[in-house]
Amino acid sequence: NPEDPARRLLRERERLQGQIQYARLFAESEQVEVGIDLHGEGYDFLRFRREDRSWQSMSDDPALKARRVPGIDFDWRDAAAQGRAAPAAGTVPAAEGQRLPDLLLLSSGEATPGVITLSSRDDPRTRALELNITDLGDAAPAEADRGQR
Repeated sequence: NPEDPARRLLRERERLQGQIQYARLFAESEQVEVGIDLHGEGYDFLRFRREDRSWQSMSDDPALKARRVPGIDFDWRDAAAQGRAAPAAGTVPAAEGQRLPDLLLLSSGEATPGVITLSSRDDPRTRALELNITDLGDAAPAEADRGQR
């Protein structure tokens, strides 16, 4: 059943994993800083603009357009902190009212390590899935989730 909540979580995790891998390569090859803003039922890929020191949506790249996924929650847990991530040391603060990314994929090849959790709003009995992000920007399913394909 394609609308099975567990199957939807698995598909969305695989999609996000591929997008993160692409965004990491994009950041390194184009020498730009890329961020990901996870919020409720979706996420946005952001690019840092040095000219005005702001984060802008990457809507010009079809692979990294903002994505809304009704029925699925996306949450970030920084490896160095509990709960929502605070801006990493050395990052540029956002202007008034501007969003900051939860995690960064830097042009240097470094990234904010942590865990993205995908959970079902439609069926709370469905086990949440995790996607681990390493300090080098590699994205992989959590060990406990690897058997789920």
